[in-house]
Amino acid sequence: MPVAGAGLIRFFEEETAGPKIGPGIVVITCVALIIVIIASLYLNALQSGANIPKLPTF
Repeated sequence: MPVAGAGLIRFFEEETAGPKIGPGIVVITCVALIIVIIASLYLNALQSGANIPKLPTF
């Protein structure tokens, strides 16, 4: 009698060519990119003289 689900899950152990990037590097890069984009938008607004709302203080 065959086992239910046999052969449905396959694990590929073959290595592919290309750079190996860990998940931590991806997260750090994304956060850094978000910070750079927000900073550039803020600095662009300062240069153009736009009214930038102040953050609330607690």
